[in-house]
Amino acid sequence: MAINQRKAETERVAQFMAASACLSEISPFAWDTTGGRHPENSGIDATGSQLRVLVHPQNYSQPVQAKPITEALEAIRTTFGLTMEMLSDACGVTRPLVYRWLAGDVTPKRQNQQRIFRLREAALNWQREAYPHPKNHLHEPIVSGKTLLDLLNEDPVDVQRILFAGQRLKLAELDATAKVIPDPFE
Repeated sequence: MAINQRKAETERVAQFMAASACLSEISPFAWDTTGGRHPENSGIDATGSQLRVLVHPQNYSQPVQAKPITEALEAIRTTFGLTMEMLSDACGVTRPLVYRWLAGDVTPKRQNQQRIFRLREAALNWQREAYPHPKNHLHEPIVSGKTLLDLLNEDPVDVQRILFAGQRLKLAELDATAKVIPDPFE
């Protein structure tokens, strides 16, 4: 029983350390349960005493920090061509708070994180579908009289409507003679 508990505890620690190592993106060494250091990228090998965990080898005093919020905010801003003011409006917060998030001084509250990641989802899908850069169309009505900025600022974030706006922009780009984007729902 004690062996099973030790093995379970070792596996939990290994999973935590492997997750931390994955966040660092630099993991050239592995540690096993015997205390040995191995110059390989073997990931987690949960075979009892040969359990290996990737760890960040340099500068152990600095904590490993993932920056998903910063990356998400930059993806949103660049994909949709938003200014910092527009980005803060889309996130539903003030501009100084967005700067503090980008600097890593403050972590967004859970509801703000959810909103940011829904906007990020829309941005990544926008890029994947190769919709046109909307900077010139941010203030034009696209869907039901709403602009892309209106759609980004809605609460809750409706990813499907944002992507529908991207489809409409792509169609309008294909029909270069269209001066007004027709709304089929009006």
